[in-house]
Amino acid sequence: MFKKQLQYFPDDVAILNSIAMAQLNQGKYLEALSNMNHVIQLMPDSGSAYLNLAIIYENLGDHRKAVQMFVNAYNKLGRHIIE
Repeated sequence: MFKKQLQYFPDDVAILNSIAMAQLNQGKYLEALSNMNHVIQLMPDSGSAYLNLAIIYENLGDHRKAVQMFVNAYNKLGRHIIE
């Protein structure tokens, strides 16, 4: 469903994020990473996108990169990330 919508709206952040999260849940980490990086290109100030990216990196086993993305998310979201 989302992939068809993406054909018409290739830069729709909500669609890209939904696809990336579905891919994450399916264990398609590299595909999720690609889509979430696209989200961040479109919305570089999105703390939640960095948080999702951190989760993807954690699942890929890249803990250093995951920590960097968690820090980026924290810097964007501030204290709300730990509440």
